[in-house]
Amino acid sequence: MASSLLFVAFIPVILVLVWKAYRYHLLRSVTGYLDVLNLGHERCTKIQGTAVVCGGSIAGLLTARICRDHFTSVIIVEAEEWTSSPEARRKMPQTSNHTRSRISQYDSLQVCLRLLYLGLHRLFPGLAEECANSGIAVAPADYKTHFWGLPLIMPYHLHSGTLPNTMFASRQALETLLRRLTLGRYARDIRQVIGIVTGLRMGEDGYVDGVKVRMKDGKVDCVDAKLVIDCTGPAAAGRRWLRRAVGVDPNDFKDTLDPKIYYTTTRFVITQDLGARLPIPGGWDAVGGHIHVMFPDAARNGRGFLSIIKAEGNQLFICCGGWAMDRPIYSIEDIKTHTLEIPVDAPVPRWVLDMLDLLKEIEKDSHHSFVCVGPSYKFNYEQFPSLPHNFIAVGDSVSRVNSIFGQGCSKALVGAAALNTLLHKTTVPLHGHLPVNFSYTFFERQARKTRAIWNSTKAADYSQPTTTPMTGEPLDLGLRWRKYRRQITRLAVKDIVVGELLWRNNMMVDITSLDFYHPKIVAKVVWNIAVEKAQEMLLVLSSLSIGFLKTVVSSSLQA
Repeated sequence: MASSLLFVAFIPVILVLVWKAYRYHLLRSVTGYLDVLNLGHERCTKIQGTAVVCGGSIAGLLTARICRDHFTSVIIVEAEEWTSSPEARRKMPQTSNHTRSRISQYDSLQVCLRLLYLGLHRLFPGLAEECANSGIAVAPADYKTHFWGLPLIMPYHLHSGTLPNTMFASRQALETLLRRLTLGRYARDIRQVIGIVTGLRMGEDGYVDGVKVRMKDGKVDCVDAKLVIDCTGPAAAGRRWLRRAVGVDPNDFKDTLDPKIYYTTTRFVITQDLGARLPIPGGWDAVGGHIHVMFPDAARNGRGFLSIIKAEGNQLFICCGGWAMDRPIYSIEDIKTHTLEIPVDAPVPRWVLDMLDLLKEIEKDSHHSFVCVGPSYKFNYEQFPSLPHNFIAVGDSVSRVNSIFGQGCSKALVGAAALNTLLHKTTVPLHGHLPVNFSYTFFERQARKTRAIWNSTKAADYSQPTTTPMTGEPLDLGLRWRKYRRQITRLAVKDIVVGELLWRNNMMVDITSLDFYHPKIVAKVVWNIAVEKAQEMLLVLSSLSIGFLKTVVSSSLQA
C-alpha cells in the first residue's frame, strides 16, 4: 500500500521529467537555438581544401565565417564588383552612394531578432564595439509590438527589469557590418573574388571538384572546391547548376505559395531640432530601436501592418504594407490613412499621428522603397535524387518565407549553424572527401530546423483569403491551430506568462512547439474562452432584459 502511494506521489515528478526531456529533444532536433549557441568554435584539425560560397550577401557572409572554422581556405564568389571596395565596408554606410542591384530589399526595413544577435555575438566577439562604431544601437529586444492596437506584454520581470539585447540596424548597415567583419577583422583564410558562378565541375563518384566562375574580364576560371554552398538568394542559381550537372530539375521538388506581400518603406533623416520635438515616449534620443509596431487581425479582415523603427545615423524607417496591398504608400497622409485602417481594439496612440504630422517638415527629403516580395517557396533538396555529395544551399537559396515577420536573416543563420554542427560531427581523412551522405544529411537537418518558420508563416498567410495556397491545399488547412494561436495572442496582451511565451517565439529563442501546449497555457486559453463566452452571453441577456423592460414600460404607459 505504501509503495503504491509513493508511486502515485512520484507521478507528477515523472511527468515533469518526461516533459523536460522531450522538450530538450525538440529544442535540439527541430530548432536552431542550440546550434546557434555552439557557434564560434574552431575545429582542432581543419579540413584540407576550399569551401566555395556562391553569393556574398548576408547568408553568404555568415556561411563563410562559419566555414572559416572548418576549412583551410574559404572563397566567396560575389557578382557585384563594388562590394570588394572600401566603400562596401565603411562604418557609416548610410552615406554611401552604392546600392545592391540584386537585392530588392536593400533599402527597406530590416529586423534583427534576438536569435540573430546571439549568433553574431558568438561569431564576432567584438560585435558590440563594431556596432557602436557604426552607430548601430544594441538595446533590449522590445519591439513595441501591438496586436489589434494592444501592446504585447514583455517579460521584463524575468530579466531583472530589462530584456536581453539585440541590434537595430538597417539592411544596408547589417550587410556592411558583416562584410567588414568577415572580410576584415575576421578575414583569416577568407577571400572574395568578383565573378558569376556559371556551373559545377563534376569529379568522380558524385563529388563536385570545382566551380566554374565567369570573372569580370569575361574569362571563365574553375575554382577547386571541397564544399560548394549556394547562397545566391531568391535567384537560387544552384538549381540551374544542378540541372546541367546531374540532369534533374530542382523545380520538380519545390513547394510554392503566394501570400501577395507588398510593402513600402519610407526613410527619414531626423535633425536634432526635429528629434527634440517628436512626441515619442521617452524622447527621440533615448529610443534604441523599435518605436511602434502594429499587426492586423485576419479574423476581422485585417491585412495591413505598420512598423516604425529608429536605425543608425538618426534614420527613421516607417514601413507600411500587408497582404494584397499592392498600392505604394509614399505620402505621410497615405501612411496615416493606412495606420487608421488597421482594425484595432484600442485607438492608435495620439503621439503616433502627431509624429507623422511633424514629419511633413522633411517629407520632401524622404526616400521610398516599394517591394513586391514574391511567392514563398522551399526546395526539398532532401528528396532530390543524384544530389552531389558536397553541394548544399543556405538561406533564400533553399526557402523564402513571408518577410513581414522579420525571420529571413535568422533563417539563414539557422541553416549556417546547422552546417557548423554537422561539420563538427564529421570526420574527414587528410586530403579526403566529405562523407557520401553529407549533402543529404545537411539538407534533412536544415529542413527540420527551419520547418517551424515555414509552417508558422504559412499559417498566417492561409488566414488571408487573397493568398494562393500550395498545390492541393485549401486555405482552411490548419484552421484549428490558427484559432488556438489567435487565443494565445489575445492572452499575450494581458497575461504575463503568455506574453513571455510569445516573446520567445517572436525572437526564436528557447522555444518549441510543445511550449504552446503546456498545461498552464492550455488552461489559460480554455479559461479565457469560457470568460469570453460568458461575457457574450451576459451581453445577450442584458440586451434581452433591456428589451423586455422597454416592452413592459411601454405596455404600462399605454394602459
